[in-house]
Amino acid sequence: MKDIAKLIIVLTIICAVSGSLMALVNDMTKDLIREANERAKLEAMKSVLPEFDNNPVEDAKVISANGKDWTFFVAKQKSQFVGAAFASTSHKGYSGDIHVMIGVTAENKILAIEILTPHKETPGLGAKITGYDFRRKFIGKDINENETKWAVAKDGGDIDQISAATISSRAVVEAVKQGLDIFIANEDEIKK
Repeated sequence: MKDIAKLIIVLTIICAVSGSLMALVNDMTKDLIREANERAKLEAMKSVLPEFDNNPVEDAKVISANGKDWTFFVAKQKSQFVGAAFASTSHKGYSGDIHVMIGVTAENKILAIEILTPHKETPGLGAKITGYDFRRKFIGKDINENETKWAVAKDGGDIDQISAATISSRAVVEAVKQGLDIFIANEDEIKK
């Protein structure tokens, strides 16, 4: 009986010390991780916007829709709207959430998309959503539903999916369409 009591005490101490160390490491790294994610998001924003001479972060417009706040980073050239960048998420990735940064021009065309990290799609298959060969399929597409059918080709849409990674491809298209729907519904407010 004394041996069992000693084991319980020793295991309790080990668990308490381990838990405390994990909490300490979490506290030490959470700000660094948050800053790294913010830097990645800002870099993605810059890569999907046309040339601008303003600060899109300062000129950002926040729109509340579908139970969340959407931030649209507004790019201007000589005080004229030239584009907007915004993040959108699909919860239907093969291995979890897929976060996408979308850039739209003043002419209502997709300039570029970036897949924000982290994503957990299958290496070699679903992870190809980050590659330029897939992302370029969005470039130049008109954002309006009557011009572009926002679905993968397998579902009758205008975006060719990645072979053997249809679920991941669908999730990216869903995230893009979700964000575009909010942009289109609030276009006048974002562009002014």
